[in-house]
Amino acid sequence: MQKKITITYSWWNAERTAIPANVREALEESAMDRITNQMKDGYTCGTLSDNVRMNDNDPEDGIDYQGFWVMTTETLE
Repeated sequence: MQKKITITYSWWNAERTAIPANVREALEESAMDRITNQMKDGYTCGTLSDNVRMNDNDPEDGIDYQGFWVMTTETLE
């Protein structure tokens, strides 16, 4: 038996502006932590949220990011 599991996730901020590369790395880590924990609880999709302040020009209270993830499973024969 063989299965292919695909996890897809996306992040955005309120302004829907491009996410800087160094913030992407932090959000990737945050997503994987959240997805892993939710998968352990039996979820196959869920929401993501984080607040990040990585750059000097970011607001003092950081920037809120929201996201969504979904896992799909395909049986291979």
